[in-house]
Amino acid sequence: MSELVFLLGLALFGYYLWDSRGVDELATQTARQACQQRHLQFLDFSVEKQSTRLVLATGGQPQWRRDYCFEFHVGSDVSEPERYGARMTLIGKRPTQIEFDPHPVPDEHIQYVEGPGRCMRG
Repeated sequence: MSELVFLLGLALFGYYLWDSRGVDELATQTARQACQQRHLQFLDFSVEKQSTRLVLATGGQPQWRRDYCFEFHVGSDVSEPERYGARMTLIGKRPTQIEFDPHPVPDEHIQYVEGPGRCMRG
């Protein structure tokens, strides 16, 4: 019986790791899109998971709440960017909150392209 419990626990842990990888990729994509919409440069092309916990979502269903942080830069000079922080929360696979630290107003005529530290003035 204890072997069955161990195997079930191992399977659940494996599923959690597999699911987390997909959600981490979704969080990175969401952060990138949020920065583009605000004319900010998404730095390091990654997010950092701060915490994970089980919560009761709408309808009383248990869901994973994952909190992330990431950094962004205002402007086009990314040789030595001034870094600002942002936080994001996902419940399940749904972003529920994105919060940016106070920062200067960006130049809305900058068009960002994919790739680390590259942008074009429009």
